[in-house]
Amino acid sequence: MIILNFFIGASLASFVNLVVIRKCRNESIVWPRSHCDTCGNQLGAIDLIPVLSYIILIGKCRQCKQHIPISSFLVEILLGVAFASTPLQIEALTFLGSILILTYLSLFDHRTQLIPTTGICLLFASCFVESNQPLSHIIVAIFI
Repeated sequence: MIILNFFIGASLASFVNLVVIRKCRNESIVWPRSHCDTCGNQLGAIDLIPVLSYIILIGKCRQCKQHIPISSFLVEILLGVAFASTPLQIEALTFLGSILILTYLSLFDHRTQLIPTTGICLLFASCFVESNQPLSHIIVAIFI
């Protein structure tokens, strides 16, 4: 189960990384399929396996041999470990969701020096769901 949780986290990290890259370029996150940013070649199924594909390809594109940023690999490892070390239960889902949102915000900030408002709103909603604070405290936090 730990290995499955690791690959769920690594897969979500890969997706978050894709979302950040494509949002920075004002591209769709759905179309086109995953591809090499240098040569544009579509990635095959084996190239889409998080962590393992980076190791198998030695951090390079299968076609053009251009280096794949190690940051993608590290984010996949870190989120994989976070998911593997947290039991996937209903109580932990908001925590893991917060980690995904924070990862998105961090990657986006690192690339653009900006923090998207939608990410902040999602983080606030996640914290609101996870919090057991009285409503009056939450309303004060909203105004602050």
